[in-house]
Amino acid sequence: MSVGHNVGVEIDGKGPRYARPVIVMRKFSHNAFFGVPLTTTGKENPYLYAFSLNGVENKAALSQVRVFDARRLINKMGYLTIEDYAEVQRQLVDIVMRPPQ
Repeated sequence: MSVGHNVGVEIDGKGPRYARPVIVMRKFSHNAFFGVPLTTTGKENPYLYAFSLNGVENKAALSQVRVFDARRLINKMGYLTIEDYAEVQRQLVDIVMRPPQ
């Protein structure tokens, strides 16, 4: 999808369309959904969840979740396994509900 140009620490896309893969976590309406951007780079940290999609190692950037407009969607890359999707959900809940340190 076209995530646009970053502001500050936000993850941005690449190329002329600022494209980046995103996991669609929850559809809110025909026009909006909650998504998690993916990256293939980055060191181990508690806000990255590693998995394989279409034979490529990806990491879900859990600290970069946000609501996206469906008009940003470009094409579908594939589906996560049920286990990976459930683990991304579990880690998101854990991050949001964990008391601040």
